[in-house]
Amino acid sequence: MYAVVSLLDERACAAIQHLWDELGPLAGTSVPGHTPFPHLSYHVAETYPLAQLEPLLVQFARAQAPFLIRTTGLGLFTGAQPVVFLPVVRTPVLARFHLALWETLAALPGAGRQYYHPDHWVPHITLTYGELCTADLSTLICRLGGRDLAWELTVDNLSVLYDEGGERGLAARFALGGGRAISDAN
Repeated sequence: MYAVVSLLDERACAAIQHLWDELGPLAGTSVPGHTPFPHLSYHVAETYPLAQLEPLLVQFARAQAPFLIRTTGLGLFTGAQPVVFLPVVRTPVLARFHLALWETLAALPGAGRQYYHPDHWVPHITLTYGELCTADLSTLICRLGGRDLAWELTVDNLSVLYDEGGERGLAARFALGGGRAISDAN
């Protein structure tokens, strides 16, 4: 599996790593099972033709200015493998960026997972993924429920993560072009 994401900045990575370390004893691990890189996902596919993907991302990234995102509270995707996450506010700037990226990636063969399609996408930063049993969820909520999880972060890159046969890593990273970070208030 491959994903087009934005890796979080150093400060946010440290904060997420701290949460992963704290939640690890509940989940039996120190990082979510799907990645060692704190990130915001935009597009996920079983595979990408990397020779075609990279030039598209280089061109797209150059045309985009860095921008600000905000997290708010704590979220939960329910199911057999519940996901606990930091919701990211879906501002007009973030929504336009995501839609433009999806339209750019539509030129590739194959399709992205519909869960990440602009009509369905819930922007988030994963804290746990399938590691918790439902009985541990109440402990986690009690532990994190009183904390200020409203953070402001700068999105300044597009990156490609991969998970092939249990091997996970960073395939590529592209800086967003342009000047200062923008927000909906600018």
